[in-house]
Amino acid sequence: ETWEFHSDYNSTFIYDPLSKKVIKRTVPVNVCYRSTNANKIFIGSTLKLKDDVISEASLDLIPNHDRRIGVLYSTLVTQYALDSAGYNYWNAMKGNTENVGSIFDPQPNQTIGNVHCVSDSLERVIGYIGAGTISQSRLFISNGEMPWEWNQPNNCSEYYVPRDSVEFYFSNNSLIPYESDPRVGPMPKGYFSASGTCVDCTITGSLDKPIFWP
Repeated sequence: ETWEFHSDYNSTFIYDPLSKKVIKRTVPVNVCYRSTNANKIFIGSTLKLKDDVISEASLDLIPNHDRRIGVLYSTLVTQYALDSAGYNYWNAMKGNTENVGSIFDPQPNQTIGNVHCVSDSLERVIGYIGAGTISQSRLFISNGEMPWEWNQPNNCSEYYVPRDSVEFYFSNNSLIPYESDPRVGPMPKGYFSASGTCVDCTITGSLDKPIFWP
């Protein structure tokens, strides 16, 4: 999954530790992208179904107001066709990795695949090699498709830093300036600032736009 997100404040300034001054930014840090991979095993069987098709299977639940759909969200879904042995292997792997932790969960089992150690037949090897068709589909969800109350007000606190205190507040990156006071003029009286993640999206994301992004 990949999503675009924006910082709460659009910063046009950055603190320069060498000159100990606030200078203009050359690279915007208000639009970023982040990608993660699924950490669960999604598996289903059509053995008892009329058609060999799995439809409308739930893959993930995105909570209300989640910022992943604050702008644009995308997920790339890949489906692998499995034979019965492959299904049994991945079903056992799912049970061993996801459904353990309480006395009511299934007990871990010894998952056996079709990969073996050629030098020691007694050594246990985890793995399964199979062949089958692969289907992919990329889905997009935009913020405009969400209910009007989806986006919540930001919880970023704004701080005013006088010009003679920029080294104290900005040198350790606890606060980042985003706007001067006044906005125009050769000599600002101070700067409006906020914490790093509220101003600089590169702290948790990347500026590199994915090639598949619209």
